[in-house]
Amino acid sequence: MTRIWTAIMLFAVVAGSARGQAPTTAPAATAPTTTAPSGTATTSPADAASGVGVAVDRMSTPELMVRARAAIKEKKLRDAQGMFALASSREPDNTEIKLIGAEIAEANSDNENARRFYREILSADPAHFEANFRMGRAFNRANWWRQANGYLEKAARIAPTDRLGEVLTQWAQCQRGEKRFDEAAKTIENAVKQDPDSLEARGLQVTIRLDLKQFDQSIAAAKALEEIARAKVQNEPSNLESLRHLLDANLLLRESMRRAVEALNQVDSRGQATDRPLPGKEREIASLLIQLSEALVRENALRSVISKHELVMPLAERAVMYDPDNVRANVNLAVVYFDTANYQQAIDVCRRVLELDPGNAEAGRMLQSMNAPQTPTSAPAAAAADAPR
Repeated sequence: MTRIWTAIMLFAVVAGSARGQAPTTAPAATAPTTTAPSGTATTSPADAASGVGVAVDRMSTPELMVRARAAIKEKKLRDAQGMFALASSREPDNTEIKLIGAEIAEANSDNENARRFYREILSADPAHFEANFRMGRAFNRANWWRQANGYLEKAARIAPTDRLGEVLTQWAQCQRGEKRFDEAAKTIENAVKQDPDSLEARGLQVTIRLDLKQFDQSIAAAKALEEIARAKVQNEPSNLESLRHLLDANLLLRESMRRAVEALNQVDSRGQATDRPLPGKEREIASLLIQLSEALVRENALRSVISKHELVMPLAERAVMYDPDNVRANVNLAVVYFDTANYQQAIDVCRRVLELDPGNAEAGRMLQSMNAPQTPTSAPAAAAADAPR
């Protein structure tokens, strides 16, 4: 998928920007170190002493696999590669280790090597679910629909119940790529039944209905998608990814309604759409235009909040970092945090403003609107929990 309520403040809910990781402290010169094989990451003695782990070359193979997958999730691909290499040298035929190698390759956008790992796994075990699914998905990502189809069809037959929805979604995408739209529509309907909260499945459902020019169904599917995406934002209002999903849903709904309006207009002698309604379709078009205008209002509000998160917040944070006692810089930062639903951060900065400028009216108003006292209490998180939603 691409980038995915009734009031502007509902959309002022964006996650705080990602913070840079603190630099790792180097071990003392007198501390002993353990040398791992070339290309293998090591754990410092300080980490080992704190319980983070032992030196990599002393880890068991299962622990290496767990740590490697964790490193992939954290995008520490060099560490993951080192642990994978060590585990693979110990058990070169272990299919689960080969899967980790494929995961690392995919994370590095090295699809050729990823497919090589999957082929090795399938050569030893043709019915391996994960390898079939991922191979099909890899071909999908390359738009090689014909090659993907067989793997995804097999994966759908052997998929665990809790994975069937995502497999069917990929298979429907493959069928759509091959322009088998009717088959794709049936497959994606099944995927949605298997996983009703899947934004990916529901987004593809809208797209396939658009392919089939079934505009009423695409609008209904897009509204359902938007409801699910909105619920995710309401549950986690400062999450930027959730806001992007909501924007994606809004765009699909808007496109569905635009296409529906176009289908209700007359065409000219060249077959091109005009803005003249078909006889008797005026009210139906008016209803769609009303909904379309409302969707545009929501879209603009979402874009505003996302922009505050991506563009304004980093500047405001840097201004305070460079001049921490500047009242104006702190007020600006508090406003951005408030507008993006980062309420605890907004409370903390407002209190800092009042330390610098005890009579600052704007900081006082923001604290009041968040039901937060001007000084910390024994339970500072309680105020943020009561903040406006």
